[in-house]
Amino acid sequence: MLKKLLKTFAMMGIALAMAAPHAQTTVRYLHTDALGMVVTKTDANGNVCRADYVRAVRGDGGRRGG
Repeated sequence: MLKKLLKTFAMMGIALAMAAPHAQTTVRYLHTDALGMVVTKTDANGNVCRADYVRAVRGDGGRRGG
């Protein structure tokens, strides 16, 4: 009886190990200005993920005039 129980637990352990989800790594790069404030965030391929960070030092809220 004990042998059968141990075999069942071993099979359950193998099944759980095979079904375990794999962790996915996401790489993001933060680009800063001369003051160290984040202005853009890109992914590992260089695609812009977010570029709407507010720049508190400038009076125009980070918008550049033309």
